[in-house]
Amino acid sequence: MSVTDRLHDMRTGIDSCSLIAFGDLRTRLVLVSSATRQQPQERLDLLCREAAACFDAIDLDIVRAYRPELADAPLRNIFVLTPRETRVHVRSETDVSDVLSGVCGPAGDAMALASGSSDTLAGI
Repeated sequence: MSVTDRLHDMRTGIDSCSLIAFGDLRTRLVLVSSATRQQPQERLDLLCREAAACFDAIDLDIVRAYRPELADAPLRNIFVLTPRETRVHVRSETDVSDVLSGVCGPAGDAMALASGSSDTLAGI
């Protein structure tokens, strides 16, 4: 199964999910995506830059100084909640530069999106 097919299956299996994107946190670029309607590359890359900024911030030593439990393992999931949508960024367990980002409605199933992202990343 191709990466595109995996993303499509994941997106269509989660209520209110309008976009799933696979990106590279180092380059801050989305490599492939699945969406209910075509998205401009700029919006996709903005989503990846948001994920990179969030993970960069949480990885800072100062954050770990106040949250020592984070020192042993990098944080894998970031949730961004807005009045219009919920964005979920999930970092790969095997390659910390790989990320799956998803967008769903404000009351969307963000936890299903996060857990499904981990499984999908493992298969890529």
